[in-house]
Amino acid sequence: MPYWPRSSRSPLHLVECPLSHLPTSPKTGLKHQAQTAAQRRKTLPPKTTRLPISQAPLPKRKKEGIGAVLSIGEKEDVQSAAKPGTKAFAVALPSMSNSKTDIFVRGLYNDNYFEQPSSTFNKDLAYSSICFAGSTFNSNKYGEDYYAKSTNVRSFLQSLGCKDIEVNAGYKAKPMDLAPVGVAVGWKTIKVKGQEYKLLAVGVRGGNYEKEWAGNLRVGTTHNHLGFEQARDEVLYFLSEYVKKHTQEGDHLKIWMTGYSRSGAVSNLTGYFLSNNLASQDPNAKADE
Repeated sequence: MPYWPRSSRSPLHLVECPLSHLPTSPKTGLKHQAQTAAQRRKTLPPKTTRLPISQAPLPKRKKEGIGAVLSIGEKEDVQSAAKPGTKAFAVALPSMSNSKTDIFVRGLYNDNYFEQPSSTFNKDLAYSSICFAGSTFNSNKYGEDYYAKSTNVRSFLQSLGCKDIEVNAGYKAKPMDLAPVGVAVGWKTIKVKGQEYKLLAVGVRGGNYEKEWAGNLRVGTTHNHLGFEQARDEVLYFLSEYVKKHTQEGDHLKIWMTGYSRSGAVSNLTGYFLSNNLASQDPNAKADE
């Protein structure tokens, strides 16, 4: 899921060679082949250049779509662009070109993203989820203050109106082994078709992290990837403790979980585990919610 240019290299490279190196044949001759090669070069697509994010032109805002991209660049107030029922956000992501700064991506969010079953694709929710996943990356701005590196994801959750925002131990101290993973959780109340739900927003760190990346290589011998499964268990433990603290019996829950790269795999395993276990423990539970 790329969301910013990673290289200024062109995808097209033309190699010039001396005329004497061109192949010949009895029928066409060297001169004709050289002319044909020149004509082919004229029909090739032009060489392109990818600009670094700081120099790239800002994309125009889409006219339709709640989760439309507004722009990329410096943070500014975009609430005026939001329609009733939406929230504008400006999420900070670590810059790939400067290890000491963050950049901002702006967009819109709406609670009605969760009216449909999770099996139904929603491009606006997908865009917001990518931004959420990017916010989980450790910020570049806070040096040795490790807890402060979770500022971006905590700020993103706060901007959506989430309460009781917490992060796990993987965000509070620098991880030194392969299993830990950073997890951030907050909740907010939403209404879906007249029913009130607690939406648990769960972000799993998937970039700009520490030694836990080496867990990607711990494949194991079972049907699940061992490194991802161990990280899944960390997420499940933290989420279960959070639910005990911030929910009550009778609450209806929806879980919005997202991740990028390593944490995308961890989120998928977590979602699969929750769906299967909720259905087995409560016959009335709906896995698609």
